[in-house]
Amino acid sequence: MTNALFAFAFGFLPAAVAAGTLAGIGWWFRPPRYGIHAFLAGAIGASFVALAGLMVFRQATAFLGETIQFTLIWLVYGPVAEETVKVVFLAGLVGWAVHRGEAWKENWALYGALVGLGLAGAEGFVLLFEETEQEWTMTQLLTRWLSTAQMHALATAVAGLMLGLGQGYGRVFPVFHLGGGLAAAIMVHGLWNCVAGGLYATESAGFTGPGLWLMGVMLFGSTVGLVVAGEVVIKKKERYFLT
Repeated sequence: MTNALFAFAFGFLPAAVAAGTLAGIGWWFRPPRYGIHAFLAGAIGASFVALAGLMVFRQATAFLGETIQFTLIWLVYGPVAEETVKVVFLAGLVGWAVHRGEAWKENWALYGALVGLGLAGAEGFVLLFEETEQEWTMTQLLTRWLSTAQMHALATAVAGLMLGLGQGYGRVFPVFHLGGGLAAAIMVHGLWNCVAGGLYATESAGFTGPGLWLMGVMLFGSTVGLVVAGEVVIKKKERYFLT
């Protein structure tokens, strides 16, 4: 398997499949008018900024040594920088919808998940393309394939739900909703990185696929729950604004 095919299969494809599934669930309620925009915002815009920032961060912290640098990337750069970038691009999409007078009618939990999956797919492709398949253990591949993309979806879906709650009441980005959504996304990402680090550490003790399957299903199910919650928010606003 060539590096490109390997990176596509284990890096990009899982995120794209999850995005298509979520978009289909969202379509059952209403057509997601900004679905493609959200996925591309994550896959092209957010991922470019996040990966470029990662290169700069690696250069700036190289003097600290490999172990400390990896820990900082894992526990600080990933959760804080990546979630900030995703939320900024999502907020830009919200601003566009506000300008068109459509923001309160849209499911921002769904769009947040799609932004997250876009970044996860692009990031997964780039990171796996840089390595050979022999340098990745099966647990690492399963973690990225089954769970990491779902974590990105869940983290940004939380922020999207918060942004959606603040739409339609005369302010584009209420500070509480924007800041609270970003903080929640950072917490989800940071917690997952701690869990994933533990999975890698216990791989030699026999932690295998079933647990990762279960974790991936739980993360995806939680994201679906947020998408449904986003629809509940819209229904309440329809009763408020249209009655």
